[in-house]
Amino acid sequence: MNNLSPKRVLVGSLFVCANMCVLLAQGAEEPAFVLPTDDSEVVAPAVDEVAAAPGFVLPDADAEKADAKKQYGEATTPEGEEAFGIDAEFTEPGESEDEESYHILPDFVVSSEKDDGYYSAHSLGGTRTSALIKDTPMTIQVVNQEMMDDLLLYNIDDLTSVLAGVEQNSTTEFNNRSLIFRGLKTADQLYEFMGRELDQDGYNVGRSEIIRGANSLIYGQASPGGKVNFLAKRAEFGKDTTKLGFLIGSDDVYRADFDANRVINDKLAVRVMGVHKESGGYQDYKDFTFDGLTVEATYRVSEKTEVRAHLESVNTERTNPPSMMIDRTDQFGHTGALRDAPATGDFYDHLTRKVKDQMINYRDNLRLNNGNAVPDTRVPDFFTSDADIKKHYNALELDMEDMGELIGKDYYRDNDGYYFLSDVTHTFSDSLKTKLAASYEKSDSYSRTRSGTNGIRFAANGAYNNIGNSNHEYYGLDAGPLPTDEAALDDAIDTIYANAGVDTTWTERIGSDDSTSVRSTTTWATELAGSMQQFLFGIDLDNRRTDLKNKSYYVNDAYTDSNGVVRQPAYRRVGGVWQVVDAENNGTYRERTESYDNLTQLLPTGNMSDVGADSSFNIFDGTDQPGLKYNSGAGQFLTNNKVKTETKSSAYWLANQGRYFDGRLHTLAGIRYDRINAESQNSQVSREGYGSGERVHNTERQWSPSLGALFWLTDSLAVFANYSESIESPTGFQRDPYGNLVPPQIGKGWEGGFKFEALEGKLNGQVVGFVTKKENDVSVYNVNDLKQIYPYQTDPDLWRLDNGEIVWDGNGSHVPDQDVEVKGIEATLYYNPTKSLSMVLSYAYLETEKTKTPLADFGEGDKLEGTIPHTVSFTSRYTFRDGALKGAFCGTTLRYTDSGLYDTIYLTNPDQSRTGDKSEIWLDDSLITTVFVGYGGKIGKAKNAMGYRVQFTCRNIFDEQDLLATSGGGARYTTPRAYALSAALTF
Repeated sequence: MNNLSPKRVLVGSLFVCANMCVLLAQGAEEPAFVLPTDDSEVVAPAVDEVAAAPGFVLPDADAEKADAKKQYGEATTPEGEEAFGIDAEFTEPGESEDEESYHILPDFVVSSEKDDGYYSAHSLGGTRTSALIKDTPMTIQVVNQEMMDDLLLYNIDDLTSVLAGVEQNSTTEFNNRSLIFRGLKTADQLYEFMGRELDQDGYNVGRSEIIRGANSLIYGQASPGGKVNFLAKRAEFGKDTTKLGFLIGSDDVYRADFDANRVINDKLAVRVMGVHKESGGYQDYKDFTFDGLTVEATYRVSEKTEVRAHLESVNTERTNPPSMMIDRTDQFGHTGALRDAPATGDFYDHLTRKVKDQMINYRDNLRLNNGNAVPDTRVPDFFTSDADIKKHYNALELDMEDMGELIGKDYYRDNDGYYFLSDVTHTFSDSLKTKLAASYEKSDSYSRTRSGTNGIRFAANGAYNNIGNSNHEYYGLDAGPLPTDEAALDDAIDTIYANAGVDTTWTERIGSDDSTSVRSTTTWATELAGSMQQFLFGIDLDNRRTDLKNKSYYVNDAYTDSNGVVRQPAYRRVGGVWQVVDAENNGTYRERTESYDNLTQLLPTGNMSDVGADSSFNIFDGTDQPGLKYNSGAGQFLTNNKVKTETKSSAYWLANQGRYFDGRLHTLAGIRYDRINAESQNSQVSREGYGSGERVHNTERQWSPSLGALFWLTDSLAVFANYSESIESPTGFQRDPYGNLVPPQIGKGWEGGFKFEALEGKLNGQVVGFVTKKENDVSVYNVNDLKQIYPYQTDPDLWRLDNGEIVWDGNGSHVPDQDVEVKGIEATLYYNPTKSLSMVLSYAYLETEKTKTPLADFGEGDKLEGTIPHTVSFTSRYTFRDGALKGAFCGTTLRYTDSGLYDTIYLTNPDQSRTGDKSEIWLDDSLITTVFVGYGGKIGKAKNAMGYRVQFTCRNIFDEQDLLATSGGGARYTTPRAYALSAALTF
């Protein structure tokens, strides 16, 4: 798995060659590659029937000859073969539709005038106004409607299959809005330049615009890696259209959607869209249901004023078991196993020689330093050979589909909400225009989880248990002292594994989130000293409020455990008030609002490979899953803590886009000022009762400049460079050990490269090099790490005295004191030689480094976990436009992911002192191939005949099972082979 085999390269290359062979088979009628000549006929690209005025367009010599008086920003007459989301296959070349009345869209609506296949020429990403990407000194990429339809890109995560250098963030259990750009996590994406927390689906998305690098000027608060802005489908004037879509696939996937556009009159158009989606997964009990309904309306108040409204409702339900079991058998460092490593036999193949040696030599014959220990007891040698290590990971391995058996239906979330968006655009004159947009989002969520279900541990009451140290620093055999000359476990290992299990507690979370956003943009264009200038001024306002209530499961009454021992409840209820046992006062009860002691369970390893779970099992109906040492009817959920947060931000920005020397030089400069106020209150109900918790405030102010320029060296080649900064505010949930809110994360980025356009616009692309620095990168640390970062000698306020022992008493676990630098190269190439063939190739190279860490001697200089040096993505589609196969189409996507960094291991001596050496663990590379084939046309020969499209898609066609590194030191397997059959009717 670790190396890309020649067989995989060969098979993948065949799909690339197949597209070219099919094209060449068409003969000279549609040559694959044509050099421009003086009398070459230029085929006009397909465009929407409604097109916006282009931004700064590089002058075309032929166009200037035809119309020497054409002015900057003047709209061109659209000449499209299709409109309103009808797939190109439904309208054959040469056919014409009834003439429609055209309306010039505002500058704030993106133009698809020069779109060609998978290539989109315009974007809003540079200035929030429609402008040519090739003339914008930034790194912008568009995933348009055509690519979304071909590759079934409905989810945010799906974008990673066609974008090099963008990865999934698998650490977000119930969130599909997080992505990794250039090695840096972006927690949330944008929807029409507004923040959004609700789940989304591609049924109402017209295109996705990806901007890379640190750029808060236009995208607002953002990670310095990059961000996606999703643009919604709009109600359009022209004609009435309806599209019905259906999909059925493997893993119990079902989907139905509709899209109806209606022109009410010359002033009002309405579009109604809806979707119902159900999907299972390769894991048992993995389910996801999405219901969405959207109403879009566009109203033309006058020729100069237009009002748009978007109302969307969302309901999602999902059960999402862990995608990877992890190894927690080190249990406070007594075995030498790597903590939180993937619990799979495949992981052994990636361990370096140095890491294996450390595991084998871990605390060899070290005498236990514990007054309660049996005299002469030594730390047992858990691993004595490579075979022991391999046996260890093989013993813990659980088939991916069986991981859901450990949870049943308990890992569940329901999220309901709605999203309202409205904007008004007004044209004061040809040069002065403005747009005011506002959104409101409301969501309510309920989640039920079982924490710790992916961590496999050795049973504390089994053969390998604590022999007296209350801090669990050392464990020993429950068999008296070991020989001093050799402390090996030998045959006892089998007994220990038989008593391994999952130590878990049940929790609930009830949440409410509402957000309000306002975006105001005004643009003024003028000619100044022979140059064209566009000045932009914007105001961004955001307010997000969140309420969370976290609950845990507690024992009601005395109960008998699986060993026949009667257990007493940790509390009782007296007069409507919960009281907890006071262990320091002879077991009497003292008043406390609610109890804090959780109920846990153990799941023996012996049942992991074949749990045989009852499909109806859950913790509420009183049934018991085989193998569980837990009486599921013994308790109830009670509140642990309540969290209230509010984040207010206001920003003012000013930008200028200039065009000089007849369009050869383009500049973009701007400045943004952000004021961010975050407020948070965490009431520890289980400790202090309701209404407790001090309100914490944090106010930050930040200036973020942006400066870029692009110069066309020739008609086909341009060079560009930019510098920009970004800011990302805290959420109110991220607290450091002192309880303070973490500061904003600041980004600074430099880019430089080339953009090119050749072969009469058929070949487009860019190559860019970048360096990005991120300050105050926030990481979550476990208690052991926090003790090292904040020792008692320097931070005594984070410790307390408990029974004569100094113990950790910190508040939060987020530490912001880390700086990161990433640098690399990215390249994108679009090639559309004919109307039948469209291809896009992208490549990304990445280097990362932690330039500052909370512990200078630990982590500083290391690479970021999840770093992937090389990624490549190639997508192509060929459509048969004549002959016996007219109407058929086929295509493929290949995505190669290089070996990713799992973690950097700091090597230690048997006494746990550091050797000064370290070793990196790299996981598999991967090549995932997706293929699709379909047929489209019209039913009948009438001009308005119904169109249809049928498509079969297979993802990961070779069923590659690779172990991939993810951000934050995690790992996941590639998703197994999946297939889908989709169909659409358009009328």
